[in-house]
Amino acid sequence: MARIRLTRHQGDGQEAAPDERQEMVRQLLEARREGREGAPSLEELRRAMEAGSREEPPGGQHKKRLKLADQKLQGQIDLPVKPKAIPPTSPKPRAKPTRTHLRDAVFFKSDEEHQTYLMQQLQVQGISREIYERLRSLHVTQKDVPRLMELWDHLPDLGLSPAEVHLETADTLRQMDMMDRAMVHLEQAASIEPENLQAVKSIAMCLKLKKDYETALHWIERWKKLDPHSDEQHYQMGSIYHRMGNPDLARANLRRCLELNPKHITARSLLEKVGY
Repeated sequence: MARIRLTRHQGDGQEAAPDERQEMVRQLLEARREGREGAPSLEELRRAMEAGSREEPPGGQHKKRLKLADQKLQGQIDLPVKPKAIPPTSPKPRAKPTRTHLRDAVFFKSDEEHQTYLMQQLQVQGISREIYERLRSLHVTQKDVPRLMELWDHLPDLGLSPAEVHLETADTLRQMDMMDRAMVHLEQAASIEPENLQAVKSIAMCLKLKKDYETALHWIERWKKLDPHSDEQHYQMGSIYHRMGNPDLARANLRRCLELNPKHITARSLLEKVGY
C-alpha cells in the first residue's frame, strides 16, 4: 500500500484551512493507533500537529497539547473517561414507631379512654417513665388514691431506690394536699438515707406549710450541714423568722441569702418588706 503522506497544502497549492488541518491530523492519529501500513511516524505527526496549531494564540498551550498527544500515542496515559452520573439518593424511609411509642393524649375522647389505653400498654410492655407520668397525672386529677397506690408498686421497676420510692410517693401526695401522709413517706426516706438532701429539704418545706416553724428550723439546720453554700436555706429561715415576728434574724438571713445570690428576687422583696 502507498504510504500515507502528510501535506499542508491542497491540490491547488493553497494552504489548508484550520478545520481541514485538524481533520487531517485526526485521520493520521487514527491511522497511527490502528497500526495501518504506511502510518506516519511520531515526528511526522508532530509536524502535522504543529502546522494545525499555528493559528492558536501565544502562550505555549499548543506545546502542552503536543506533549499530551505524544503521551497518549505511547500509552503513557489513558484517554479521559467520562464519569458516570451518580443517581440521586432516595430519602431515608421514616422509622417505624418502636414498641414503647405511645399515642398522644389528644387522640382520646376522655380521660377514662386514655387511662384504659395506658393500662393496656402497662400490661403489654411493662412500666416506663412515660407511662408512669401519664397515669400519675390522670390519677392525681381524679384523686384516685387506690390506683395511685397500685402505680407506686411499679416504682422499683423504674430503678428507684427505696428512699427514692418514698420521695416520689410523698411528692405525689403533696400535689394532692395530703401533707400528713406525705410526711410519713418523707420521714421514712430520711430514716433510710439520713443524708438525703431532697428528703431533708422536703420535710422542712412541709413543716413550714404546716406552720410548725420550730421543727422546720431544726430541719433547715440539717439542710445547712448537707449543703452549706445554698442561698435558698437562708431565704427559708428569713421567711420563717419573719412569720415568727423576729425581724432581726429575718433580716440577717435574708442579707446572707443575697450575698450568696444577688439575683434572688424573692429574698430582696422580703428584705424590703422587713426593712434594711
